[in-house]
Amino acid sequence: MKIINLTQHKATSEQIAAGVVDLSENARNFLVERLTFAQIPTKQELEDRAADIAEMAAMYNMGGDDDEIYPT
Repeated sequence: MKIINLTQHKATSEQIAAGVVDLSENARNFLVERLTFAQIPTKQELEDRAADIAEMAAMYNMGGDDDEIYPT
């Protein structure tokens, strides 16, 4: 089973040994942008960002190449 790390922090060696997979740098940057808010978000902004993250997780689950979808 693959566990995708959808946090702002890289997985520890113990987590990696347990099956956690880190995102590429491009994908992590995309994720951090969506997890970080400079001000209180609207409900729509929360929903949009959650949908972006869900799409990223689904893409990883299907074995996609995130660098093609989330280029620098």
